[in-house]
Amino acid sequence: MVLFFRKTILIIACLIFTSCLEDEGVAPSFTSKTGFSTPDGCPSEKIIFVSATTSQGNLGGVSGADTICDADANRPSCGGTYKAMLSDYLNRQACSTINCGGGAGEHIDWVLTASTTYIRPDGTTIGTTNTLGIFTTIDAAADPTNNSFVFTGMTGQWVEATHHCSRFTNSTAGVFSIVGSPRSTNLGILQASNSACSSFFHLYCVEQ
Repeated sequence: MVLFFRKTILIIACLIFTSCLEDEGVAPSFTSKTGFSTPDGCPSEKIIFVSATTSQGNLGGVSGADTICDADANRPSCGGTYKAMLSDYLNRQACSTINCGGGAGEHIDWVLTASTTYIRPDGTTIGTTNTLGIFTTIDAAADPTNNSFVFTGMTGQWVEATHHCSRFTNSTAGVFSIVGSPRSTNLGILQASNSACSSFFHLYCVEQ
């Protein structure tokens, strides 16, 4: 009987202590899938996911593509806002010369951060950007089971492809865009084909 009361008192004390921590705003600490301890269980790396949504080339421009990413069903609960990794060379641009030979000043509203590791939602590393905020190698596919394509508007050297669905405002069959392959383990993630803007494709969505 004494042992029973001791256990009961211990349980009550633990419950009270936990409640007090919560009342004081002390967040529990978790470990992310990549092994980094964070207050909310989110990884310290940034996330790239492939949208569940497929759209034709008229995405509503770059801002419309960002809206799709931030509201997408595949969007992780972790992280802040998400933007689309594509270029129309007016509102968003990675590089104006091959692999940003002129430096990071070539960026226009670019979505990747320099010297940053990006992972899939499952924790797998996709790659780490260089000091210019682009990938030069890819460690793993963005979505290895996805047999479709992703609108990018870029070549594999991060420059203008001239084909970008009229800056992603046109879904006409006679207009084209460069598309990438989410299952590629090289820079085919950016340029795998040139496809009609009437086709339905995904987006790469990047945590900001």
